[in-house]
Amino acid sequence: MTMATKMKERPADDAASRAIAVVDRAHMLSAAAVAGVVAPRNTIPILSNMVIEAEGECLSMTATDLDIMVRLSVPARCEGSRLATTIPAKQIAAVVGSSDEGCQIGIEMGSGDTQLLIRAARSRYRLPTLPTDDFPIMPFTPTGETIEMVGADLARALARTAIAESSDPARYYLHGTLIACRDGKLFAVATDGLVLTEVELGGAPSDWPDTLFPSKLTALLARLLKDEKAKVTIERHDVSRVRISWGSWSVISKLVDGSFPDWSRIIPAPNPARGVIVDSATIQRALRRLQPMSTEKKPIAIIDVSGDRLLISCRSPDAGSGEEEVPASADVGDFRFAAFTDDLRKILAAASEDSVCIDLPEEAVAPMRVAPAPAGGFIGMIMLRRF
Repeated sequence: MTMATKMKERPADDAASRAIAVVDRAHMLSAAAVAGVVAPRNTIPILSNMVIEAEGECLSMTATDLDIMVRLSVPARCEGSRLATTIPAKQIAAVVGSSDEGCQIGIEMGSGDTQLLIRAARSRYRLPTLPTDDFPIMPFTPTGETIEMVGADLARALARTAIAESSDPARYYLHGTLIACRDGKLFAVATDGLVLTEVELGGAPSDWPDTLFPSKLTALLARLLKDEKAKVTIERHDVSRVRISWGSWSVISKLVDGSFPDWSRIIPAPNPARGVIVDSATIQRALRRLQPMSTEKKPIAIIDVSGDRLLISCRSPDAGSGEEEVPASADVGDFRFAAFTDDLRKILAAASEDSVCIDLPEEAVAPMRVAPAPAGGFIGMIMLRRF
């Protein structure tokens, strides 16, 4: 007796019920930048995820830590139903980053699936998902208060001011960079009470209110906008939020709540008669070489101004001592001052890569003004120390 066995056929997938998106790896690499806003550790699982949405010719990614939300849209080839889910942000960034250069990233998910399938060349990954309904979206309603500037210019300004941002918990109102308009000009300003940096950003509407970007936002924008030649738009929500958008990027952030000091009253007026011009890179290298000569947590450099030179010295009972001469252009007589080595190096680097002008105060313990030589676009201030 011959028995014929009939194989049970597996029903074919209904293509219309599956969401499929194909994205070039070069575009998906931006997932790492979006994932960067996610906090390393989260007690709320959904905050470790990013939203993935795909439809038509676009795939968007959104991540947040409840203080900042980043959204990016990239070109994609989408088929089937609309994709909308959340997946672990760090994992998708790692998957894309480790995939072969030039490959395409395939993303696929069925209507009843609880995992997202990712294809990259010969690799296959399945990532767990959580529903988008649980993801916290930061609302934003523009007030009409808007300014525009070239992205790279904003990035450079924020990188220069960041050195003066405070991290002191008691001075929460200094934890960032102020974007403010004075006399028709826009400025980026930061201070921690010992160091102050001011960068001029150009013209601005007189009705732009003081807006204090938190430190995490300034670091994020300095990184994302470093090479951005297009203009970015900065919009206010109210006193609590700001949105920065350019191209296919959108960043919404909470603002620092507090009153920033009137920085213009703190900066010493220029004093050409007390000006010392030095090469920024030369004095920074000298400070870096001398720093190991001090065992203090915040080493202090003592600087003697005499004729056409600066004599920089660092010393401590345990580590020994060292000194270096740096050429200078000065006609101020003999003067000695001291400053924290790290603070002085940072403000010199922010002021200029070339020559800088240091306006010596009349007293050895007072604010000292630092600016590019010739002056323009930047003013720094550093409090001198007792020695």
